Amino acid sequence: MDIGSQQTWVRCQSCTKGCKAENPLYDSSKSPTYTNSSNLCKGPFNVRYGDKSHINGIWGCDTLTIEENVVETGDNFGGVAGILGLGKGDLSLPSQSALSMQMFSYFVPPTNIDAGNLLFANEAMMKSHACSNQFTPIVKGPKPSMSSYTLQENFDKLMDTWYSFDGNEQIVLPEIKFHIGEGTSTTTDVTLSYYGILWMKNDRVKCLAFAAKESNELYWLTFNRVDSMCFMIWKGKELDLGVTAS
Repeated sequence: MDIGSQQTWVRCQSCTKGCKAENPLYDSSKSPTYTNSSNLCKGPFNVRYGDKSHINGIWGCDTLTIEENVVETGDNFGGVAGILGLGKGDLSLPSQSALSMQMFSYFVPPTNIDAGNLLFANEAMMKSHACSNQFTPIVKGPKPSMSSYTLQENFDKLMDTWYSFDGNEQIVLPEIKFHIGEGTSTTTDVTLSYYGILWMKNDRVKCLAFAAKESNELYWLTFNRVDSMCFMIWKGKELDLGVTAS
């Protein structure tokens, strides 16, 4: 699943490169609801992700049925069968689904827990009640002025907050909070543990999981780290965000 992209894709029988998957490849000839006659289902399919990975294929249209509660155990990303596009956009799964399916929530566990959850419809609605109806819209604001900052010549393009902890017996990390609903009558504060703010490059080098905002892109990186400690609840085509304890 990916809340940063809108395209849903799956490896299929016609795949010619990079086709290894744990599950059987999708065979469109065995689906009575598959079609490629629509103008939306024609032409090449190309998606490039933020980590520079990419996928190529062909468009197709089919009916997808998803249970309300999807539980995934373990991590088999290396043999992933495809991606559910849950981001903003007309092509995303929530945008093309019935109104009840436009709310979903997920919990990606920390490393000491094996199973996570992806919830849709009524199951996600039950989780949203724990938010006390406190949601915040994800909006695209103006890019802040950076004229007062000194730029260094060489830096990591994605993040530049790597630190080596060699020789340090005690590490003090900053306290990070999300303020949801700030300026309203009810405000929800979510305090992150260090699991939610550290990106582990290796045993010695760690990174604070924050990156500069590029143009009108959203802060998906931060969300991808915080979701390991709590349920992230998204609703509607515009993706309003709610957070509750896991």
